[in-house]
Amino acid sequence: MKAYKMSKHSRRAQASISRSTTTSALSVLVWLLLNLAPIRETNAQNLITDPSFELNSPAWGYILPDSGVTGLGYAHTGLACGFVNSGGMMDQEVPTIPGQQYKVDFWLAAYNRFPGNGVGVNFGDDGMGITLGVALTYMEFSFIATPTHPNTEFQFAEWGPGDTYFIDDISVTLIPEPSTFALLGLGAAALMIARRRG
Repeated sequence: MKAYKMSKHSRRAQASISRSTTTSALSVLVWLLLNLAPIRETNAQNLITDPSFELNSPAWGYILPDSGVTGLGYAHTGLACGFVNSGGMMDQEVPTIPGQQYKVDFWLAAYNRFPGNGVGVNFGDDGMGITLGVALTYMEFSFIATPTHPNTEFQFAEWGPGDTYFIDDISVTLIPEPSTFALLGLGAAALMIARRRG
């Protein structure tokens, strides 16, 4: 049987098709990498019950001397917000996965701003202490927490007499693991290597 010899023109056409297919596949992978992250971030579930205090939910626990919900025009959004005053504390138990990272985000405003007063915000063993210098101006704060228990206490505690801190628009969201993005990145790298060799 006579062996078929591919012409120079056929070899060029085949190489062109191969490069075109590789380029198309690479374009799809790049598109996925650019668009998956914002989609996953948007769809992240807020684990806080009644994050804006509009429902006055019993999921929030309030510890005296002074903490609770107010609707007197101090909210960041909506009609209500939480507050802690003069050593008051509020908390909520949040279901978590031990060892996973969570983004904790909230808005905070001070009322009286007495020197040395502030509020401590803790999510399990992670948190931050905050002292605000501008009255009734909401500021956004966030930090990353890694719980060690399946149920994590989220707590706001005011320290110092006579001061009030308003809290609103709270969110706690699981940070997705990067495995999906790592696989897509490996696929893109493999296609780029194949394209260079072709």
